[in-house]
Amino acid sequence: MNEFKIIVIFLIIFGTIQTSYAETNELVVSDEEKIILFAGFSIVVISIFLFLARDIILRKKTSYDKKEHESKKDRTYEKYHSGWGR
Repeated sequence: MNEFKIIVIFLIIFGTIQTSYAETNELVVSDEEKIILFAGFSIVVISIFLFLARDIILRKKTSYDKKEHESKKDRTYEKYHSGWGR
């Protein structure tokens, strides 16, 4: 148990030394780097949105979608032909 206490105290002291050292060094980011980072994050967010919406974007209309059927009103076709049941 004493060894565990010594290890915990050592980790706390080491963490505070590392934190105080990190506070003395400041990170300087130029305007060009900020533009590159912002553009990169924007591309990632747009890519994730397009990936999640790909089924809606690329959806092809079937002959059932083009016609007016009675089963469209109560969603019978979708109930039995959806991808969730497969």
